[in-house]
Amino acid sequence: MGESRNAYSVLVGRPEGKRSFERLRRTWEDNIKMDLREMGYDCIDWINLAQDRDRWQGYVGVSMNLGMPFKWKLTENPKKKVDPEVMKAAVKRRYVTKVKEGNETAFKADHNSSQIFSPEEENDLEKYLLTAARLNYGLTPKELRRFAYEYAIARGKPISDNWKKNNQASYDWERGFMHRHPRLSLRNPQGKSLGRGTAFNPTSIGEFFQNLRSAYHTNKFGPESIYNLDETGVTNVQKPGKGTLVTLCSAVNATGNAVPPFFVYPRQRLNDKMIDGAPVGSCAGVSPSGWMTGETFVHYWEHYQTHKVL
Repeated sequence: MGESRNAYSVLVGRPEGKRSFERLRRTWEDNIKMDLREMGYDCIDWINLAQDRDRWQGYVGVSMNLGMPFKWKLTENPKKKVDPEVMKAAVKRRYVTKVKEGNETAFKADHNSSQIFSPEEENDLEKYLLTAARLNYGLTPKELRRFAYEYAIARGKPISDNWKKNNQASYDWERGFMHRHPRLSLRNPQGKSLGRGTAFNPTSIGEFFQNLRSAYHTNKFGPESIYNLDETGVTNVQKPGKGTLVTLCSAVNATGNAVPPFFVYPRQRLNDKMIDGAPVGSCAGVSPSGWMTGETFVHYWEHYQTHKVL
């Protein structure tokens, strides 16, 4: 290998001079100070300025504009060349002066993202979704996008090719629509048994109140003796099929007085500390599954007889 070849110099050659062991003289803080000095602020406390996000974005925008190269294309009607120094002065007048005077310098969009419908049409769409939810026919996100596509077609709105290809609105439109209408939110559907849904009908309700009327005329009791008792399952983890189940049973009469709650824990033995911090007069029972059983209901009935209002 000849000594004149570059590979030989790299392998056996020695670099000339010495390299300093100190760190670089210019740091990122120095770059910030240099940019601020170009804008006429050489003694500003930039650390505190960076805490104000809007003002800091204004300074960053000015700094980027000051260093932006200006290129012009030669056409049949060439534009007049603008001196970069003149442009820098214009930027200073527009933004730096606003900052000095304490005016708003944040860069904000003057349009809504992916908005296809007018505000009035979006309000009508919001009312439809809320009404459908109240009628137990809430729309899923995918159904919402399909409905928005059909709504846009019916209204004759200009839509993108992506909408036409998928026969539904885009995800960006859905996200923007939900952001513009904070009253809307996504909810997980709650399970409901078929028996409960079919039992709630005019015939069953009419029969219940007929029995109540008959019992009232026979015994002549007041509203303080009319109780509504119900139980519900509560888990310590809010996900279906996970967590520990605890049954809560309570009764309230027609005047608003309530019997202290009764808890059913999934245990074999009851510990009195398990009702520490519960409402005054609360009681607890146990069952292997945590559900109300015949034995625990007898325990609750004794609890009810103790606290009921006559």
